[in-house]
Amino acid sequence: MGRGHFIHRKTDKPVFTDYDYNPHVPIELWLQLKPYFLPINHPVKEKLDRLFHDNRVTLSTETFTGAGFSITRRNRPYNAVVTGHKELKGFLVKVYLDSQMAIPEWQMWLNRINGIEVIRECVKKHGYTGFVLPKKWIYPLPTEPSPPLSSSYHRKNFILVVEDMNILKHKQNKRFYKQKMNRELLTELYTVIMECQLTDCISIVNIPFTKRGKIAFVDTELFYNGTPNFSRLKKHLSKKMQIHLDHLIQEGTSL
Repeated sequence: MGRGHFIHRKTDKPVFTDYDYNPHVPIELWLQLKPYFLPINHPVKEKLDRLFHDNRVTLSTETFTGAGFSITRRNRPYNAVVTGHKELKGFLVKVYLDSQMAIPEWQMWLNRINGIEVIRECVKKHGYTGFVLPKKWIYPLPTEPSPPLSSSYHRKNFILVVEDMNILKHKQNKRFYKQKMNRELLTELYTVIMECQLTDCISIVNIPFTKRGKIAFVDTELFYNGTPNFSRLKKHLSKKMQIHLDHLIQEGTSL
């Protein structure tokens, strides 16, 4: 497949206007994922092309931070890196580095995209307005440059691009759950989590408040995954809201 490009005036570097097929990915998988690719006319695509074209940015922590990304968590072997970049205002990327374990990262990204759409349909069905749901897309990394042929590296072919929901920092988020949560919003949150079986979204890290005072669903990999255990959510609520959550659970189990 050919790759269209044009010359960017500021850098005189080619900016790709379409995605070349990556031969490291089975063609059947490529075609399966293609509907979820970041649209080629999306304003952030040109910026991603420039960032990832010339260097293997995802090779390691050093190459990633050297390209202007930041890493704030250090349990890197098992967790994706979630971060922003000064060139990607309004968007975040979620990345597994080549130096991390071998993992089908495309499956993680596809699950998150499907999960947010399941939640979106639920919220729409009920007419809830207390939530914000980020759009998510898969961005195919360029075929070259490749990581070294070494057991220390496990090639990754895709990253996830998500809208930045401007969530609160952890301490402020905990305070909002304790002080700002009310009966109506908690009922709506409980309903969405239960109907979509969001077993990971009972952690307030994955359902943080935003600066606008709404709740964002930011980690949506696990859905239709069984009955959620609300104990991790309950401990962050006020006594009054804990009692209301207990009533919701009792009502739900009695149906």
